[in-house]
Amino acid sequence: MATVTNKFDTDNLRRMPGPSLRTRPVRVEDYLFNRELSQVEFFRRVLEEAIDDAQPLLERVKFLSIFSSNLDEFFMIRVSSLKEALEEEVADLSPDGLTPEEQLHKIRERLLPLVAEQGRCLREVIIPQLESNGIVIAAYESLNANEQQTLDDYFAKNVFPVLTPQAVDPTHPFPYISNQSLNLGLIVEEAEDTDLDISSPLRSEPRFVRIKVPPIVPRLVPIDGAETRFVLLENLIKTNIAALFPGMKPGQAHTFRLTRDADIDIREDEAHAGLAGRYNKRSVRKRQAGDTDFRGGGSAGNCPGWRNQLVHRKVSHHQCRPVGHA
Repeated sequence: MATVTNKFDTDNLRRMPGPSLRTRPVRVEDYLFNRELSQVEFFRRVLEEAIDDAQPLLERVKFLSIFSSNLDEFFMIRVSSLKEALEEEVADLSPDGLTPEEQLHKIRERLLPLVAEQGRCLREVIIPQLESNGIVIAAYESLNANEQQTLDDYFAKNVFPVLTPQAVDPTHPFPYISNQSLNLGLIVEEAEDTDLDISSPLRSEPRFVRIKVPPIVPRLVPIDGAETRFVLLENLIKTNIAALFPGMKPGQAHTFRLTRDADIDIREDEAHAGLAGRYNKRSVRKRQAGDTDFRGGGSAGNCPGWRNQLVHRKVSHHQCRPVGHA
């Protein structure tokens, strides 16, 4: 009968095959997770909660919103810091051995599918389920004549007075666009049957116009006083856009946002030592004019042709993805 012993067999342990330190040197970075990519994985977990059918519907809406707000903060702080390190040619590697360029590439590679899935979940799942429960976000074009007239009156009284179109031409530089503001962009040109004086400065080539969606007006506009049927404010502005340009021919308006660099504070774990001096000199200016991430709206998430206007006017952008429908 075999005897059971608790004695640790060190001789057998020595004879067990194992990795040779001489042939496979131990690297510290092999045992570390990248901080930015770990954050992206956290975003994935939040999105999984929104996709989970077991969650209550309004909780899923909340998780979609949390995903978006987390993403904004991530671009304002983490991504902006990496991009600045890349622009300043900082050679320091992250603790896991990645360059700023490699980290940016991996972030984009992992985030784009998540953003696409968020948009699909919102359009194909959440909005239809909200409608089946009586909460409707309708398109202006789908409403009857009486409902459209009521909304037009609301636009004339509450929205039109606070809109300020800003055109870009040789006498008007590209306007400052505030961080996380929702905007409409379009091309405006002279109407063929205009009665404007021939010397008018409006008689010129088409120009890009930016309209800020006013934050002081609720984005969800009730339809005919209903508490569960709404039209998006930007949809209402688009429909009535001609009222802002008498004698002109406005093109199709597209929604876009800018997320600006907000990495202002200097912390040893946040900024590269080689950038600290530059941060001190530029921190005040960057609060208003930080680098930007451009997010364009439109069918299939394609940025419209006037995006080039933004590039030429030195509003830098680094990736283009849809704003969404809500």
